Amino acid sequence: EEKITMLFKPKKIKWVQHIFFLIDVSGSMKNERIGIVNSVMKDLISELKSQSLKDMDRNYKVRILTFGGKGVQFKYGSLVQGILLDDYEWTDISDEECDGYTPMGECIKLVSQAFAEGVYPEYLGRYLATPFILLISDGQPNGDVDVYEATNELRTTKIGSQSVIVSIGISVDDNEVAKDVLRHFGKSGFALGDGARPEELAELIKQITTASIDIASENRSGSKDEENKKKIDQIMMTDLLL
Repeated sequence: EEKITMLFKPKKIKWVQHIFFLIDVSGSMKNERIGIVNSVMKDLISELKSQSLKDMDRNYKVRILTFGGKGVQFKYGSLVQGILLDDYEWTDISDEECDGYTPMGECIKLVSQAFAEGVYPEYLGRYLATPFILLISDGQPNGDVDVYEATNELRTTKIGSQSVIVSIGISVDDNEVAKDVLRHFGKSGFALGDGARPEELAELIKQITTASIDIASENRSGSKDEENKKKIDQIMMTDLLL
């Protein structure tokens, strides 16, 4: 019998890895602090693009939100969808963009409302890696939306409860209110980089983020929150902050 040659292989379905970056661009983030964020994000975007090319079973869909004096804005992606990183290059946030107050609660509420309203039905599909959310801020919120309520709302959604959520404080120093807010939001891990030099802090944030994304991407049973917290603790014990 004549053998039939398969000209095309069946298309392999990729895992979808949704990533949210929530970045503080209030007035206090000007100069050195936003410079650290720009350095971190440039490296992270480049690393994620490289990882996506290596790992042909996974697609990264990213949303980057900023919150400051101009309210909550999408720097990349939209409320409706995350966008693949293939053709994206990080554009630095300027000092001029860092202005005004800190509407952190509004930013978190936007994410939680989107989850609750089912804007992202693919989240409930079979080929979904655990979503990852990272919040970077240097101070306490002072917007109209209560951060604790917005955070609790996010956690009560099906998607939010399953997400790996991390918060990182930049130069929070002795602001206990800010620390408590960030600690409450970061159910999967919370870190402070107050003792680090700029280049060390950038590397710390990068290590925590990449480790958390790796943990979120592994679709297996078990507590990802506890696993992630242990990983962050291990990273914090390095000599980066000494």
